Amino acid sequence: MPESSLDLLREAIGKKAAAVISLPVGEAFRHFKHRFLADGAEAFLVQAIASESALVEKVLAEGAHVGMAFRSGANKVIFTSVLRPRSAAEPAVRFPSNIRARCTSFSGARPIA
Repeated sequence: MPESSLDLLREAIGKKAAAVISLPVGEAFRHFKHRFLADGAEAFLVQAIASESALVEKVLAEGAHVGMAFRSGANKVIFTSVLRPRSAAEPAVRFPSNIRARCTSFSGARPIA
C-alpha cells in the first residue's frame, strides 16, 4: 500500500498507468493523454506525444514547467515538473519536489502526505 504521494507516482509508473500531461502554449496549456513508461533514478519516461513533437521540443528547449495528473484508486495526483533531454520518442520527466494527492472519494476523504 502506498504511503506517500511519491509512492503513488512510483506505483503508477510501475503499472504504466494512464495520465494527462499539460504543455504550455503561450499563456495557456494543451492537455494530452499518455502513459508512464519506465522509472529511473532522477526522472521517469512517458509516452511520446507523436502529433506534437515540435511543441515537446520547444518546451524542452525553454525548460518550461509541465503539469501532470493521474488517478490512483480514489486519489487524484497532480504535480509540475520539467522535461529532461532524452528523445522526442520517449520524453523524460524529472521527479517533482512537490506532489499533491487528494482523495476524491466522498467516504473517508482525507489528504495524503
